[in-house]
Amino acid sequence: MSYYLFKRIYFLQMKAEDRRFIEYWKDQRKGSRAGYYITYIIGWAIVTFFILFFLSKLLTNLWKTGGPYLIHIFITLSIVCGFLVTHYTWTHNEKRLNELTEDDNKEELN
Repeated sequence: MSYYLFKRIYFLQMKAEDRRFIEYWKDQRKGSRAGYYITYIIGWAIVTFFILFFLSKLLTNLWKTGGPYLIHIFITLSIVCGFLVTHYTWTHNEKRLNELTEDDNKEELN
């Protein structure tokens, strides 16, 4: 059996969710890793900032006691959280892709 036929049969036997993930993640990897990081860090930083902002307004009186530097603290925390979430997502997706495609790689070596 040729390698390409085996690869096609294996791909068709996967769950639809796994096939979609492989296509999605390979499409994401076509762009640069830096572009991915920048886009998602900004997105997650905005979400995290709004969560911190509204929770601090709702549950505490930090805005009265925190002074003018509280906004800088929230921005910094938001960027750090955005980076951590983005980095975790990238590494998790890479591991998942490697696990799903490692059978292909093993067959390729034989």
